[in-house]
Amino acid sequence: LYKDVIDNLVLDHYTPFGIALTTTELFIGLSLVTGAFSSLGALVGAGFALHINFSTWDRNPWAWEAAVEWMPLIALAFFAAGRHYGLDQAVAARLPQRLRRWPIIT
Repeated sequence: LYKDVIDNLVLDHYTPFGIALTTTELFIGLSLVTGAFSSLGALVGAGFALHINFSTWDRNPWAWEAAVEWMPLIALAFFAAGRHYGLDQAVAARLPQRLRRWPIIT
């Protein structure tokens, strides 16, 4: 099923998927480096890492080592990483009250 989705959907429409992938990876990197929306960026990054981990689980003898990539991202998502040394506090001041909650802003 997974191979069929990749072969028949993603590869046939590579341009929109490539743009979405690049944009998402830029968001993850910028949010983690600047500390703006850091929890959301960490969760999206953990989702990307988990996706790669589980998509290669059956053919990768070292798949159990992939936790090194997604465990720190989950920790960053739950420990308010951008609140003290990042831009999360400044971003939270500009957002409406209903958006000032986890995972958007910690």
